Amino acid sequence: MHINEDKTLEEVNSFAGAQYKAIWLPAPFYPEENVAQVSALCINEAQEYLLVSDDGVFWQIPGGHPESKETPMDAIAREIKEETCCDLMEATYLGSRKVINLENNEIHYQLRYFARVRTNPFHPNDEMWHLKSVKADAFLAELSYGKTVIAKELFRLSENLRLGPR
Repeated sequence: MHINEDKTLEEVNSFAGAQYKAIWLPAPFYPEENVAQVSALCINEAQEYLLVSDDGVFWQIPGGHPESKETPMDAIAREIKEETCCDLMEATYLGSRKVINLENNEIHYQLRYFARVRTNPFHPNDEMWHLKSVKADAFLAELSYGKTVIAKELFRLSENLRLGPR
């Protein structure tokens, strides 16, 4: 992982046996195609970040794949509801991860948002079995990929929005 001369952030990750390069492209860049995932750093009424897990070990931010003909904003609202049982109140687009499969050079984008949510009672379901809320100072330590350069940048951007004027 490193920061390029043009200030873009870049890291190489492995997933399901393949190697990927991820490049952070901050807003206002917005991909018009090949959006494979939407996720959000969610803040509840207590100003805590929400993390979800299907196994209680690997903790991540809520998100998933857009369904056919679904807008990214509709997808993030649906994914937040499915995975946390929370209602999306507002969302701000932060930017995208451009993900390049290093074996076949296929490219897709993962959109990232900051979201304020209204909490509802959590009910484990086939999407996620675990939900926890964490204070800002514990967020990166609790996030399973919190040591990555892009996760740190997402947190920095989210904190600016969380702490800024509303």
